[in-house]
Amino acid sequence: MADRVVAKTWVIFSDVHVPYENKPFVAAALELVKDIQPHGLILNGDIINFDEISRHNAGSVALLEGKRFVVSIDKTNKFLDEIDRVKGPRCKEMYWHDGNHESNLYRWMLRGDNSVFMDDPALSLPSRLRLRDRGYVYKGDYPNGYTKIGKLLVTHGQYCSKYPAARHMEKYQVSTLVGHVHTEQTYAASTWDEPRISYTQGHMADENSDGMAYYPKPRPWISSFSVVHVRPNGMFYRVPVQWVDGCMFYGSSAYPKKLRRGKAA
Repeated sequence: MADRVVAKTWVIFSDVHVPYENKPFVAAALELVKDIQPHGLILNGDIINFDEISRHNAGSVALLEGKRFVVSIDKTNKFLDEIDRVKGPRCKEMYWHDGNHESNLYRWMLRGDNSVFMDDPALSLPSRLRLRDRGYVYKGDYPNGYTKIGKLLVTHGQYCSKYPAARHMEKYQVSTLVGHVHTEQTYAASTWDEPRISYTQGHMADENSDGMAYYPKPRPWISSFSVVHVRPNGMFYRVPVQWVDGCMFYGSSAYPKKLRRGKAA
């Protein structure tokens, strides 16, 4: 007799900003994915940084030095290859959401003569990242792409106010998990039937990289991602997994695993 599924487990990554990802953090996160074997995975926007096609760097030889579209694509494919390697056979539901950084590609194609590249598979993220072959449902059209897991709406997010969790709750009027702002916040709103909760989660980028230099220090950022357990009735339980001082914890287990063997991080 098959075991009854008490809850489905989801892993939600956002704001990885390849090729400026925090490599030790990402490696530890993938160790956790391999251990927990989630039922679902959401890549919730800004997985790619794409500063090479950002309007902020347009026309600057210095700012574009060494930055290439093909490098961003190749390194993102390697990141997706690593997810494929560890996600396990029960990970049947996978979603890719465009964030504001991925939407830079669409905005770039709208500028001037770049529109001739519209519908060219060479500049199509689903094509270049082989998302369909990998099993992802692609949800572009930022900021409108979202996925519901139980009663929780997961979307990249679009507001950067002082209280973004509350602002997104006001906008969407449902329980919400967003990335975008690189911070951890929680906002709860009472209803007659059940609580609604809005979360923002942190980022997975290397804060000391050139790609993150746009935001002056000190930064109100947190390195984190989410594990969400969803019961059959739709109720959900979010576990933030934070990277602090070169390690992270899920339950009582430390990552990277070499910490458990007494080796230095």
